[in-house]
Amino acid sequence: MAEDVMLKEAIDAIEQGQRKRARDLLTRLLRADQENSDYWLWMSSVVDTPKEQVFCLQKVLHLDSHNEAAKQGMVLLGAAPAPAIVNPAPLVRREWATPGEKAPPATGFQALMANPVARWLTLGGVGGVVLLLLMLGFVGFGPGRGLFGGVRLTITPLPWTERPTATLLPTNTPRVRTPTPTFVGPTPLWMLLEATYTPTPLYVNTPHPINESYRAGLRALQNSDLQGMLGFMQQASTVEPEAPDTYYYVGEAQRLEGEYEAAISAYQAALSVDAGFAPAYLGLARARLGLDPQAEILDDLDQALEYDSSLAEAYLERAAYFIRQGEFETALGDLAAVNELSPESPLLFLLQAQAYFGLDQYEVALQAAQSAHDLDITLLPAYYVLGQVALTNDQYRLAIDTLETYTLHQPEDSQGWIALARAYALGNRDPEDVVVAAGQAIALDDQLVEAYLLRGAAYLELEEGQPAVNDFFQARRLNSESFLANLGFGRALLLTDRPADAWSQINAANALVEDDVQQAQVYFWRATALEALDENRAALIDWQALEELLTENQSDLPAGALPNTWLGIAQDRLVTLTPPPDTPTVTLTPSPRITASSTPTGTQTRTSTVTPTSKASTVTPPSKTPTP
Repeated sequence: MAEDVMLKEAIDAIEQGQRKRARDLLTRLLRADQENSDYWLWMSSVVDTPKEQVFCLQKVLHLDSHNEAAKQGMVLLGAAPAPAIVNPAPLVRREWATPGEKAPPATGFQALMANPVARWLTLGGVGGVVLLLLMLGFVGFGPGRGLFGGVRLTITPLPWTERPTATLLPTNTPRVRTPTPTFVGPTPLWMLLEATYTPTPLYVNTPHPINESYRAGLRALQNSDLQGMLGFMQQASTVEPEAPDTYYYVGEAQRLEGEYEAAISAYQAALSVDAGFAPAYLGLARARLGLDPQAEILDDLDQALEYDSSLAEAYLERAAYFIRQGEFETALGDLAAVNELSPESPLLFLLQAQAYFGLDQYEVALQAAQSAHDLDITLLPAYYVLGQVALTNDQYRLAIDTLETYTLHQPEDSQGWIALARAYALGNRDPEDVVVAAGQAIALDDQLVEAYLLRGAAYLELEEGQPAVNDFFQARRLNSESFLANLGFGRALLLTDRPADAWSQINAANALVEDDVQQAQVYFWRATALEALDENRAALIDWQALEELLTENQSDLPAGALPNTWLGIAQDRLVTLTPPPDTPTVTLTPSPRITASSTPTGTQTRTSTVTPTSKASTVTPPSKTPTP
């Protein structure tokens, strides 16, 4: 069987020290059959870390609990206790004589040692002589000399110095006396989940019966040996300079190594030999994207498909191009062609998920993203897309799980950290988790407005006012037209006991309101700031406006968009703040939405002036401009 041949090749590679090739072969075998304990046992000998070895051996024991090799390996790795040591039975002296015969009588020294008295006297005398010689050797016959001419050893006691001693503090981590290896880095994805996807065969595999270098290059490609592949294919191109696929594979090796300009030259060399060689156009498009993610590659992809309408990878690349351009319907047309040519491609479902997501068809997008993930668990972009789509479908647990895996393996992707922070926030996780994830995104790119907004909101929830002020200030600096940045800045200032500055910033947010949810937020927080300023009459206007908005539009507001307690709070504040009947009547007029703000009307000596702006009239704050 093919599996037996591949396993033999893997074992031969291990014996020859070719661990990388053996690991590649065993990975393919495991993708085809996860229940073969022999595959897992051999894999344990070629993985890179002790933790991976333990994982493989645990798989072996799960499938074959009596496998002695796996048990011994677990013990040697410190992952299993050593078997109990059984004290051997005392040796029994045996007379090795033939049955029925008597042993010959002892003579000479044997007869002497057979007598207990003579034995003890002899041994005692010999011991005394040895002891005397040792004493003479160390004490010696002269000053500083011993019997054997060596320097006499003298032992000088060291002075005792008091030193601090280590104090063992209680810890939640059990102490392990046997050292255990430390695993650094994430476990490879293929070891985390059940793999079901097998890569498709090479598109270009033209027979070259006289060119062994070409065949060696393909073997190197299958073994992920790009440098070896490059060398062999360069040799092949000199043997058969008229073969375009040799230049194409030179370009592929260079592109996969990140040498995009050299790859472009190789693809162009292939086209100079055969202008209708479709894969070279696809390679050109990919190499140009490597040099510039915004490169215009549509002509290359169109030509690839003109010369070979069955080139599924060209359809995939063109669909990805259309998705980046926002042409989702056009992308789905190309993906329909891929569905005919390669219906099991995980990239097909990944791009479908992105296209349907762009068309706001979130349930269909979720199904496609899940299919991409299930087909190839090593496809990292599928984790990111699945996490994003799961968020839009309110599946926060799924979103968190997949995005945690994605950021574990792609820690340099700031967008992945933002998505994870958003998932933590929407999934009601500990705000500290949001702070950490958003902080990772900011550390990678300090121009991300959403990261500051997410972390600032988490700080508000943790009641850490000054960090919240700093984050919302940065968000507002990056996007002064952001409603969330202005409102959050006002709330943070309120939390730091700066109600006048808070009132000013919430007024700025009022000019940016786009819907009833945002308007309700302005009413609530501005009324709270006005009460902190003892401007109760002005606060009444906002409380009354909030109560009317929530009462009249309650059925139209999105579920969960506002706290359920706000209507009760507004009604309570109206009762509490309304002046007694004998107080001069004040007409309570709700402030017009977007274009006006509640103005303090108390007797304080502050002066408010109205300054026209391009969007609306807002009241100039009665204090200096707030600073973080």
